Amino acid sequence: MDDGTRTRLRRLGDYLAVFEAPGFEFGRWVTPPVGKDGVIYMGGYSLSPDASRFVRDAYDLDWVTEFDWPSWIGTAEATEFVDDPKRVERATPDELAKLLTVYIRQDRFVDGELANAFESGRLTALLRRAVALAGDGGVERTLGTWAERPWGTPWQSDEALIAAAGEITEIGLARGMCYGPCPVYGLKLRRSGDARFDGVHFVDLMGKHRARISREAFSDLALAALYVGFESLDENYAVRYTDAATTTTWIVRAGQRHQVEDYGGAGPGHLYELEELIDEAASELDWRPIGAPPPESEGPLFVGLEVNESWRPPDVGDPGAHWTQRGGRPAYLPASPAMSPSTGARRRGKA
Repeated sequence: MDDGTRTRLRRLGDYLAVFEAPGFEFGRWVTPPVGKDGVIYMGGYSLSPDASRFVRDAYDLDWVTEFDWPSWIGTAEATEFVDDPKRVERATPDELAKLLTVYIRQDRFVDGELANAFESGRLTALLRRAVALAGDGGVERTLGTWAERPWGTPWQSDEALIAAAGEITEIGLARGMCYGPCPVYGLKLRRSGDARFDGVHFVDLMGKHRARISREAFSDLALAALYVGFESLDENYAVRYTDAATTTTWIVRAGQRHQVEDYGGAGPGHLYELEELIDEAASELDWRPIGAPPPESEGPLFVGLEVNESWRPPDVGDPGAHWTQRGGRPAYLPASPAMSPSTGARRRGKA
């Protein structure tokens, strides 16, 4: 990345602090006035001074580009950003320019579209990606998937990183409720090899489970956590909308616990990567129930949804399904008539 692009990214990213400041208002809808002659004039959405300045700077910094954006909206590339809100966390500078062009140019045809991008968190996520790219080029902290570990072994010669990773004794992940069938569970992995899973709602493994994780697998996660700078992350990230799930991630190093809460996927891309790696590592383990199985009444519950399996992804082979909802069933739970038979207890795939 050249210095000019990094400067443009930094200037764009400066608006993140403005947009996230307490009491910030992006704009407001103006009620159409009625003239003395009874004529009703057009109202519309009026941007605040800071939002208006943001739009002007986006043009001046060439983030609003000349390309066929109405046609691009229908492409597979654009659809990825719609289907996967976290996709922006891996966006290139060129992709950020395309997205920002769409947000701003659409607003000229449909009043309030740019405000919708802000209220939904899409615009703030774009700025957060700009900040990340300006800081490290978006390259150094890219990890990849669990199957690709050790991800080019960037720490092979980093003795200090290896020594620090050896001080990590516990890595954990917990996912909370959302307004929908989000998997709710807690996951704890220890260097000793002990692994614990507590399924609460919308997962195949309901109740408490135990497994063993290899020292090598735990060490890979510990190195990844330090490599992405987990200990330097903020303790809380949150989108501005409601009804999303909270993912809590933590490590215990030398007796000190550092925990990060990520509401709605608002955290940086490398936090999402680490969350995904922990889930993928857990999907490889052979989970066994601890004690008696939970009563049937403690199955997945959701307001307005009967206690059944309508929450489960219809295709148990869907690689996009969460590993806890892939359709594999513990031996003590009966198979659902609506499901295809599971081929085994082990699960693979990204979270």
